Amino acid sequence: MKEINILGETVEVKFSTYADGNATAIILLSKLGEPLCVMTTNIPGTVLGKDEVLIKTWSENKDTYNDMCDKGYLIPTGRFVEAGYTKAAICKIGDKLNDYR
Repeated sequence: MKEINILGETVEVKFSTYADGNATAIILLSKLGEPLCVMTTNIPGTVLGKDEVLIKTWSENKDTYNDMCDKGYLIPTGRFVEAGYTKAAICKIGDKLNDYR
């Protein structure tokens, strides 16, 4: 796992795959290994390119999303997918984060 600094806190990044095997999950863990947030979401039928993920940009993820983009961990594509009453951002996993998958 890779440690990164997000919003002034050192967190571990865990990559996983959703049950359908079609999308990558990014989970941020505390230093104690406890989940802090799941950055991604899975919307069946969404076609993603290589190294693309669906990011939850709302609620508790909003500030974390912005910081991860500012630091180059995520690269917004400008594309979005409907997710209930909001939209999930399609992002590329930045090289700074992709190297530790």
